Amino acid sequence: MTSRTSLLGLMLAAALLGHAQPKFFMPETLYAAPGVPCSVFFAKMFESVNHASYAFEALSPKGNFWADRWTWTPTAAEAGLRVPVVFNAWNDAGLVDSVTTTVVVAQAPAPALKARKITLALFTASFSNCLFQDQLRRRMHEAGLVGYTPVGSHTGRSCSEVCDPKEGAPHDGYGGFAWGDFMTRWAMTVDEIDNLQAEAEKEQLRRFGVRLPAGQEWRHGLLKSPIVRIENGKKVVDVQYWLDKVNGGAAPDYLLIILGGNGIATIRPEKFDEALSGQVARAKELLHHIRKACPNTRIAIGQAAGGSIEQVGWGKNYGAKTSAFRGNINRIQYDRAMMRLVAESGDPNMVFVPFSHGIDPVRSFPRTEADGNALHGTEQSGFQAGDALFAWLLNDLETCAQSGK
Repeated sequence: MTSRTSLLGLMLAAALLGHAQPKFFMPETLYAAPGVPCSVFFAKMFESVNHASYAFEALSPKGNFWADRWTWTPTAAEAGLRVPVVFNAWNDAGLVDSVTTTVVVAQAPAPALKARKITLALFTASFSNCLFQDQLRRRMHEAGLVGYTPVGSHTGRSCSEVCDPKEGAPHDGYGGFAWGDFMTRWAMTVDEIDNLQAEAEKEQLRRFGVRLPAGQEWRHGLLKSPIVRIENGKKVVDVQYWLDKVNGGAAPDYLLIILGGNGIATIRPEKFDEALSGQVARAKELLHHIRKACPNTRIAIGQAAGGSIEQVGWGKNYGAKTSAFRGNINRIQYDRAMMRLVAESGDPNMVFVPFSHGIDPVRSFPRTEADGNALHGTEQSGFQAGDALFAWLLNDLETCAQSGK
């Protein structure tokens, strides 16, 4: 191969990956809470095709730096601290990228906050199957915030049609959903929602011990968006219709939206820009509908939860159609786009929520060829995600209280 041919090959490879060299995706601020582990897994925040090719550093006056992560569990005495952490990625040629973030530790909630009712709605996809929403509620109540009240159409996992707050945190999570599905999904038969991820989700539910009826009746709960109704034979987006059902007609204090797996994770590079632009456009449209019905709600757009960085789950779920490294890079590009959307929205009551840095991208996913799963984590991923979201929410409540929101 000539040097010219080699150069052209490298340029093509860089174009297909969407970046010239790997960089960290690291928000300026991450969140922690006393007594709760805070972790940053390098592979979740660095857009490399092969993380083993890099040596990572996490330099900070607090916490521990392990081979795959930085971790810290603040004490009660460390509440309110703001701790810098420098993340470096090296290879044999030198420093590839360096970024600094500040980890903010929440204060203990004030008595007035503990006495307040705080409603939170959640729009997500099959990520709810790991029950992170239940861990978030558990942490909030343990912190004395007994007025924390999740609201939504169902409890349990994403195929459920039952809403029993005693059995789990109410929310709206539906397997296979992306931004646009919340405005369009209203299907009459299960045949209308066939997709590649359906079998992966079904296998995950089996592992969790969920009893699945014969055939595909288990998917009935995935057929309809909670904010779509039929009027004169046409689909109508009606957020108030949903609020009337789940929260007595009132807008929630918070609406947390965690999407980005469906419609993004498996897209090949030659079609990725188009797919991402479509997701951003539909996100803006859905947010417009939400804001009209919920003018004072704190809208929180979360990172994509992401999937395993090991190929075993991707090979099992998607055959030879895509790869683990492609899913990781797509996820980070999606996160960058969502953070830009929030920054450019001009909406002072909309925030971007970093949390998936705390999900172990190896040990929190099934790891054998028999049960591997690309995007559906084990219950450990639910504990880790719930902890990270709790740390963010506790900090955000404090910030809002100080600003009078």
